[in-house]
Amino acid sequence: MCAAIAAAAIMPLVLFIVFCLAAGPKWSARNAVEVGITITRGCIVAIAVVLSLSSMP
Repeated sequence: MCAAIAAAAIMPLVLFIVFCLAAGPKWSARNAVEVGITITRGCIVAIAVVLSLSSMP
């Protein structure tokens, strides 16, 4: 379970880095922030799902 939570916590950072590298130098800071917020929200949902599933009998 700890590994799943750790993976869910690390994923947004990895996705953000990959996304920024793929976007290249034309990428604006504003768009990067919006993408970061969206990925972080998804991560929070993923952690909540993992925790709720792990607490089920």
